[in-house]
Amino acid sequence: MENKSSGIFVPKGNGFEELKIDSNKSIIEIAKHLGYNGDQIHSYFGGGKTDHVIKTIDFEIFTKSIIFVLTENSVQELTSTDISRFLRDFDLDEEYIGYTANSILDSGIENKSLDIDFLSRVLNIENPGPDGVFNVPFLGLNLCFSDGYLTEYMASDGLNEWAKEWKVLNNAFIESYEKEARYFWKGDVGNITREINQQAESYANIPNGMKNEFIKLHTNEYGNINFRMLMVCHYKDKISSIDFEKINFGRFKARTSTSGNKLYELGRFTYEFSDQGELLDFFNA
Repeated sequence: MENKSSGIFVPKGNGFEELKIDSNKSIIEIAKHLGYNGDQIHSYFGGGKTDHVIKTIDFEIFTKSIIFVLTENSVQELTSTDISRFLRDFDLDEEYIGYTANSILDSGIENKSLDIDFLSRVLNIENPGPDGVFNVPFLGLNLCFSDGYLTEYMASDGLNEWAKEWKVLNNAFIESYEKEARYFWKGDVGNITREINQQAESYANIPNGMKNEFIKLHTNEYGNINFRMLMVCHYKDKISSIDFEKINFGRFKARTSTSGNKLYELGRFTYEFSDQGELLDFFNA
């Protein structure tokens, strides 16, 4: 009878050794066995190669650090030559360009699975801390952390695609939002930029643009339109109490309802949130 391996190999010294576990485990299950979560690994499938005993090489995200290799069960020994051949077309910069990197980060944010310790190691972040914004030249992004976990990211120049379009089409418009945000956030560039980006993205999604029927209801004393809250009130955009406090920092009055829920008065409306931060209702103030 032909000997079969598990088809799973892990780095050891200058080579690889077979990981003797159930060969039917999924990539995610193997990663968990090795101490990783699914958002911390990236699988390379060889760029369409079909003439090789290797199925995938699984790396720590954003690196060439191999976690494990999946092969055919017929493979008894894995050599550096096998690895080099499989990776002959692998390019680290191309592998994580644009959508792929964003998709990895989006998943990590949603699952709260990318912490500062891990990302600072794989992305060489200098002087990491549990809270703050850290520039990552390799990705061309600023990564934002709160309580040790990735919560947001943005282009290194700070502006997302919608805000950049604002700047090109009507720079005075974006300057007005920056002035308002800077008044409340002072020198906190990360939160100033975050606020501008959210308003620009919401503007890009409102029906009929500046002719939208609800604009007057959300125009504030600074002459700016709170597009974010317009989308929440009239187009069912979701917002948590934490996000509400950030996008409206310094501009709302908070109190507690008789039932113990959080109430925020902002402009013409009062917003009611549960203890878990879920928006329950809003009504005219």
